[in-house]
Amino acid sequence: MTGGHGHHHHNNERRVGWAALLTGVFMLGEIAGGIFSGSLALIADAGHMFADFMALTLAWAAFRIARRPANWRFSFGFDRFQILVAFVNGLSLFAIAGWIFYEAAMRLASPHDVLGGTMMAVARPPGGEHHRLPDPRRGGAR
Repeated sequence: MTGGHGHHHHNNERRVGWAALLTGVFMLGEIAGGIFSGSLALIADAGHMFADFMALTLAWAAFRIARRPANWRFSFGFDRFQILVAFVNGLSLFAIAGWIFYEAAMRLASPHDVLGGTMMAVARPPGGEHHRLPDPRRGGAR
């Protein structure tokens, strides 16, 4: 019975690892696009993706560390590492939000141009037409 339970956790571990990798790749693309275009929106979204990337990476590490058996020093094992990971993830969200508010205030005080075409090319992936807002000239339909 425990064989199936362990296999399930291994599948979750693998899926979380792939999700972290893909999130990290998209995050790097948004950082590059945000810096190149000067878009705080892209950089802020990359910050959000960084939080997701770190959360997924830490969760992947927690899966791996929690598998370790108890020993004389850690008599309850390593299951509590997952709680520590959740705490660090929560703190990182506050830090990223604080940085975004600070950067937004600086941009309000000293605005600069944004390369809209570049920003939209990064923000809207190919085939991402479903993100378009309704056209009010057509009664809200696209």
